[in-house]
Amino acid sequence: MEVKVRAELARVVGFAGSADAPQILADRLARRLENQMRLGGPITDPVGWLIGRGLP
Repeated sequence: MEVKVRAELARVVGFAGSADAPQILADRLARRLENQMRLGGPITDPVGWLIGRGLP
């Protein structure tokens, strides 16, 4: 999973720069988690959710 997170962070760095990328990725994950909790309910497989929905 760490590899996937680092890869996504590198992708975000490519368009946002290294200074802003961590916050942009964190904000995206927070939005997606909020949507999941509002529309889909609790997450039963956090790693699967992160790889399948949170990061892409």
